[in-house]
This record gives sequence, C-alpha cells and structure tokens, in this order.
Amino acid sequence: MRWARVAVIAAGLAIGIGASFSHLLPEAKPKPVDVVPGDILSGVSSADARLLRDFYAAMADIVVRDGLAVTPVCKTTFDLRNRHKQALEMAFANTGMAGKYAGLGDKIDQYLLRAIGNLDVPLTADNRQSASKAFASIK
Repeated sequence: MRWARVAVIAAGLAIGIGASFSHLLPEAKPKPVDVVPGDILSGVSSADARLLRDFYAAMADIVVRDGLAVTPVCKTTFDLRNRHKQALEMAFANTGMAGKYAGLGDKIDQYLLRAIGNLDVPLTADNRQSASKAFASIK
C-alpha cells in the first residue's frame, strides 16, 4: 500500500521540518497567506490527502522520539529541514503529486515555518514538541 510506503520512508529518515515541499511542486510563488492547518489539504484528493496525513503523522512521532535517543539524528533545525527535504523526495517520488496541486508546497512551508520558526537553532524538547504538533495538525 502506498500509505505504508510513505510512513516507512518517513520513519526511516527521522525526518524534520521546514524544508521546502515547493521544489516537488514547481509553480510561481503565491503571495504569503495566513495558513490554517485544517485548510492545508483542501482541494487535495482523498487518496493524496491520506498519503500526506500519514507522512506528517509519522513525522510528528519521529521528531519527538529522535530527541529521546542517546545520540539524536537531528540535533538542530537545520538537520531537521534537510531530513524533511530528503524524506519528501523519497516518499513522493513517482506518485504523480509533483505539480498536481498549485500552492500546496507553499502552504505547507508557510505553516511549518510559522509554527516552528526559520532560525537554525539546537533542537530542544520544547521545539521538538512544537514541530510534532505542527506536523500532526496537517490534515
């Protein structure tokens, strides 16, 4: 099942936040808008929305569990953004989603950056929890 593949890839990468989903969805940059979590996936087909929800639910869990490790994979928000980018590239390769939903990548980027911030700082339990909540709220 595709949703299982997405969740496994996300889990395997100890993925993160803030990296651009936009590079997977080439389009002109829209003007910034106030993004509400419940609206992010509006207009996305139910099957594609399920893939995205599963992906971000896995991220919500992983970002917290990674922080409990003796040696976390992601130590800074920079690390997390890079893992997020890698996970997106792998999880959504050959799914037909690239370019399918105008503005989707930007909405996700704006929401995550607003929720987490865009500074490169060490990951603490608090900002991992904030990242987790942001990921889990993408529905």
